[in-house]
Amino acid sequence: MSPKILNIGAGASGIAAATRLYESGFRNLIVLEAENRLGGRIHTVPYGENVLDYGAQWVHSSVDNVVYDMAAKYDLVEVEKHREDELCIKSNGEEVPIEVSNRIMDVLEHSIDDEENVKQYKKSLGDYYVERYFVLKIAL
Repeated sequence: MSPKILNIGAGASGIAAATRLYESGFRNLIVLEAENRLGGRIHTVPYGENVLDYGAQWVHSSVDNVVYDMAAKYDLVEVEKHREDELCIKSNGEEVPIEVSNRIMDVLEHSIDDEENVKQYKKSLGDYYVERYFVLKIAL
């Protein structure tokens, strides 16, 4: 008789865990989710003629990442760089000025290329981003 498994949550981690269990032969598996949809904090909602993405918006790192592996397996991974015309909207509905959002994306993309310095940085990651934001602002 196979064990009864109760998986709490159908967000990215819950779905990843349930998938691994199922692929490993466990069939007596139930996934419980509090919401009326899958995805956990990842949620897309209509916004006028567009949509807003809440929660996670991309898969971080393809190395030893079960979520990336699952998404790639089903051709759900899209490699995309930041476009200059993308709008960023705060959770309160306020639009972030395009110059600010572009500079923030430059900092984020730079931190990916500057991984070793990020690892050695002695303050918080938030401090690193704030510092880089103003360094890039001066450099521009």
